[in-house]
Amino acid sequence: MRLNVSLAYENRWIARCNDFTVEAEDLEDIDEKIRDTLKEKGYRGEIEIHMRFDMESIPSWMRQFHQHYFCRIVKFHLD
Repeated sequence: MRLNVSLAYENRWIARCNDFTVEAEDLEDIDEKIRDTLKEKGYRGEIEIHMRFDMESIPSWMRQFHQHYFCRIVKFHLD
């Protein structure tokens, strides 16, 4: 299963999708919180999380530096 997640930084990382929103101080913690949230919601099996940085979360004048932002893919196997 694949989930698309919006990733923003507003003094902490925020990951949002239709099913959840989680926040954390660093990306390692955001991964753990996503995994824990998915388990709590009953997701099972192979889950691929596609995170795209939400460009709308930064001021338009800073978007010229967009190459410094990123997308990431995290995979979980949930029992």
